Amino acid sequence: MTVFTTKQTAAEIRKHLRATWPGVKFSVRCDRGTASSWIRVSWTDGPTDQQVRHETHQFQGAQFNGMTDSYDDLGEALVCTNPAELPEVRRYYCDGINTSRDISDPAVVAAAQTIAAENPDIRAAFSIEDIDPAALTYNRLHRDLSTIRLDENRWIKYHGQPVTGRHLPDLGSVISAAVHCTDYTGDTPTVADRH
Repeated sequence: MTVFTTKQTAAEIRKHLRATWPGVKFSVRCDRGTASSWIRVSWTDGPTDQQVRHETHQFQGAQFNGMTDSYDDLGEALVCTNPAELPEVRRYYCDGINTSRDISDPAVVAAAQTIAAENPDIRAAFSIEDIDPAALTYNRLHRDLSTIRLDENRWIKYHGQPVTGRHLPDLGSVISAAVHCTDYTGDTPTVADRH
């Protein structure tokens, strides 16, 4: 059995993410202090948070249990790193992996323009409120678009599908939900599977 410290696990995660999404720059860091056995993964645009969590979960060696206020050991993992060789048993000493995806301003602009193109009433709302979708930024998204309130029973199209989320009261929330479900790893952005 091969044992991986938290630092070695971070290196394995970095290598795996680079192989899975070669065009995306990931930052993989070990936390400090009492969270020293946790790893932080961050990136801009690229795959969705859900896609990265799916790929990194296999490197977790323990999981927090709120009922007992302690960590449950997840045991060893059988890992195949080379298809020509037999898999090996690995033990990762990593209590958890936090992921954090940043959204670039060009991604916000592209989502806003796509939503405006697919929803004529939204395009009209941009015009009435004198808001230029090409000038939107992620940091100002909710402030600039909070005045454009939406009927809770109405759905907004984005790449031909409805934008989904827990609570989408205004256009800023809709655009934010749209960029967070978009996979930017290909030549053209696509809506990732949300299930």
